Amino acid sequence: MEKHLWKARPASARIFEHLSRPFETGLAQIDSVSGMQEFLVQHGRSLWHEAVRYARAGSDFDDRLLYWSRLGMTHKLRICLASKSRSSPLSRNYFHLLSLFDQAARGLYEPPAPRTDKLIVISGFDPFNLASALDKSNTSGASVLALHQQTLTADAVTATVIGAIFPVRYKDFNQGIVESFFKPYLSAVHAPDLVMTISQIQDDFKVERFAGRRRSSESFADNAGRISGGSRQQPVEPAGLLPGPEFIETSLPAVAIRAALGRHQPLANELRFMQQGETAGEPQWQYTIPAESGNAVCGSGGGFLSNEIFYRTSLLRLHSRHRNLPMGHFHIPALADNNSPEQRTEIVNTVKKALIATLPYL
Repeated sequence: MEKHLWKARPASARIFEHLSRPFETGLAQIDSVSGMQEFLVQHGRSLWHEAVRYARAGSDFDDRLLYWSRLGMTHKLRICLASKSRSSPLSRNYFHLLSLFDQAARGLYEPPAPRTDKLIVISGFDPFNLASALDKSNTSGASVLALHQQTLTADAVTATVIGAIFPVRYKDFNQGIVESFFKPYLSAVHAPDLVMTISQIQDDFKVERFAGRRRSSESFADNAGRISGGSRQQPVEPAGLLPGPEFIETSLPAVAIRAALGRHQPLANELRFMQQGETAGEPQWQYTIPAESGNAVCGSGGGFLSNEIFYRTSLLRLHSRHRNLPMGHFHIPALADNNSPEQRTEIVNTVKKALIATLPYL
């Protein structure tokens, strides 16, 4: 579905056309896989850098400009690769080359920055559910663009924020996109000081307590038009998971984050989980501690990819030498008006406030 949407992109998404034109011209001049790989990483990173620069230069952190520009440039790449003979090396590497550009344009191929301060790694998501409205934004992606490479300070503690934006596509998760980005950080001797994955939900800021191992989002389609294959009656385990428990609890300093939000008690749906039991029937939300037996149905945030990125990153933590690393998931509100820069900025500033609240605990 996503690859057919680019023609309907809003006019404002053409703001990065000065990158798109030389990209299209350059594609036609490359006939080797190695040359194409280098070209795609270079131009993907240039698009990412330009989107970050644009977001930080203004007062509106609109994530849709990057999203639609990336789709448009990917379309040009598809046309170029499709024009090659089937026997050509470029044609044989079709999906690899598409993925290379896509990931470079998400901040997923950025070289590690020198460590001078504490390091916070955050992630967000693309806009999704675009079939209902093409103008949708995603406040988590906007937060990443606004905060990437920003320096935060509190109580003499200084931290640099690094971010990336993930696709809303099950296939990419099955193929290990989350592990490919986060594992090098967790394999390093000096890991980040905090990892926070972020996604949007309808109405509030929530520090999710539990990540669940399985998908259960039923007929809700991703941006490629695919469904998870799991339901609340029959949750399914995603491909590529390491061995691990059915639920993993957040290690974020949740009390400090909630205090920064003006709350001294958690919301009930921050603490919930859903688990299959021994009795038949529809599983229900529970608010205690998961049982040792029984498959996970939903984490605190549900059974979609936001829960899955929480689980996959937490599982990497448990399999690393940094088991006590502060890590977890932050659900933030969606925009009531996708074209309101004021609403978007207010939400981004609240995410920033939540991150600053964690600094004394790092």
